[in-house]
Amino acid sequence: MFKEKSKEVNFLKYTSDKKTIERRIKFKKALAEEVNKIIAVFNNESEVLKINNSILVNISLNCLLKKLAELPEEEIIQVLEEKALAESKK
Repeated sequence: MFKEKSKEVNFLKYTSDKKTIERRIKFKKALAEEVNKIIAVFNNESEVLKINNSILVNISLNCLLKKLAELPEEEIIQVLEEKALAESKK
């Protein structure tokens, strides 16, 4: 994703020895409650696997990035602008 546009900007890259990166994310209350509900229901239903916030956020972001990667770069920008504007109004 952003193969061309990423050539125009600097962005943080990590060394190959890093397997995970810790990031601080703020959720709006309604979204945090929805995340809590999804985790609780999944963990209650699954006897084998348990998930936490990090796992669910990684799953969600991977799904989003996969969908965005199917779009042309300009359309990705447009989608993100629309979603960011909608999010800022909540």
